[in-house]
Amino acid sequence: MPLDYAEAMRWYKNSVEMGNSDAMGRIGSLYENGRGVPQDYAEAMRWNKQSADLGNTLSMYWIAICYLYGKGVPKNEAQGRVWMKKAAAMGDVGANMWLTDNP
Repeated sequence: MPLDYAEAMRWYKNSVEMGNSDAMGRIGSLYENGRGVPQDYAEAMRWNKQSADLGNTLSMYWIAICYLYGKGVPKNEAQGRVWMKKAAAMGDVGANMWLTDNP
């Protein structure tokens, strides 16, 4: 059975209406990867920022990576570290590992 990204988007948007921060991040992922929608890093950042503002550590980590490596935004290591530290402070394993490897 092929993946139906348009259907996934509908379900994610229904979840967003209920305040689901994971669904916000997943919509961001669809935009990041151009799955079912045109690839759009600005839109991916918008959705992940909303998700991160609600405490989603995976979205915080994603935002950090974008800033650290200039993925869809101008490279900004200081801003990347801010987001990485936020994610790590909330227990994100990937963020903690990155900070350990990049003191």
